[in-house]
Amino acid sequence: MFKSLSKDLLKNDDKEYFYVYLHDIDAIAHAKGNQSEEFKIVMGNLFKNLDRFYEEGKDKFSNTAIIISADHGQIDIDLKNPYYINKLIPDIEKYLKKNKNNDIMSPAGYCRDLFLHVEEKYLIELKTILEKELYEIAQVYLFEDLKDKGLFGVPSEKLLERVGNLVILPKENNTVWWYEKDIFEVTFLGMHGGASKEEMEIPFLFYMFK
Repeated sequence: MFKSLSKDLLKNDDKEYFYVYLHDIDAIAHAKGNQSEEFKIVMGNLFKNLDRFYEEGKDKFSNTAIIISADHGQIDIDLKNPYYINKLIPDIEKYLKKNKNNDIMSPAGYCRDLFLHVEEKYLIELKTILEKELYEIAQVYLFEDLKDKGLFGVPSEKLLERVGNLVILPKENNTVWWYEKDIFEVTFLGMHGGASKEEMEIPFLFYMFK
């Protein structure tokens, strides 16, 4: 991949933009966790390839900026002890909004950022119940409160139309999700989406070939 990128950069002097996504890093981190030997190997290979890319290109590339970043961080979760809220609160469906077929609106997000669509008349009641059940496990917020604090930036109309009104953010490496076999389950060791430092902070590296 880096060889192809080098060739493309040297083709001409036109202004160009190249976007490269390294999917192996994310895939391995999800499947094996970021403390695994597999993850260390894939990261080691990345750094070796970057070193080679730099050494081979430092005398060839000119007026070329390289930015390396990530779209999210990652944390290894407690995969053996997921918390499924419809098991903790068996009658939770009565609090949730229904669609035109009278089925509950599916939970959104995932096990590190669970969004529920709650009937407005039950919103505070369910929030109180969840805070009690998940006291040591997660924090429970109204979406409107998080929006007002700026956690979603300037939310789009599409987001506001689709997002749930109750948000559950697990503490430490806990997970909170919904359970339906083969549909809603916690299956990945490495996860993101929560409010931990490891999930929210990302690298930003910039280098200029002059």
